[in-house]
Amino acid sequence: MSRILSALAVISALVLPACAHATPATYLITFTANDPSSPSQTFASGSYTITFDPTLDYENETVGLTVNSFNEFNSYFTPPTSSVFSFDADSDILMIGGAPYGWVIQPRTNDYFLGIGYFSSSPLFAGFSASTPIDVTFPYAFGFDSFFDTGMGEVTVTPLATTSPVPEPSSFALLGTGLAGIFTTARRKFRRTTVT
Repeated sequence: MSRILSALAVISALVLPACAHATPATYLITFTANDPSSPSQTFASGSYTITFDPTLDYENETVGLTVNSFNEFNSYFTPPTSSVFSFDADSDILMIGGAPYGWVIQPRTNDYFLGIGYFSSSPLFAGFSASTPIDVTFPYAFGFDSFFDTGMGEVTVTPLATTSPVPEPSSFALLGTGLAGIFTTARRKFRRTTVT
């Protein structure tokens, strides 16, 4: 019986850390995108609050993203009323775009895309694109404008808070089983050493 309890204690000790969940974090993101034809002129700026787990991948997610502000300084573009985000944990790239297309920009629509590289380590403005529903000449062509140059914008990512996940009941059960096994094994060893 003691071997079974010892085995349960070892299994609990090995399995419990694997049951731990990563902690979602909340970030404040602010950006400014400059007009490439006139770099001193701001084309768009904005602010987002986003809560997600940067160890997981996301695709066109709406939960956890709040658009605090979005200012566009061109009368041809009206930002969409809702936005989504995608995150690739392996490449550490965050993409925010207008719903329903996400980070795939649709020509001749009120759509946009903001890319942030090296999000978790050293955030870098990777690009901003905006699409207009009408054809606009100079400096915009084909109904949309694109800025995919790190020199054409700035981004700031500020961690705000982390939220602690609620442990699952199975985690508590594993912990309890492991502690019971350790206690029982220690108690029996203590009895054997005091009897002899």
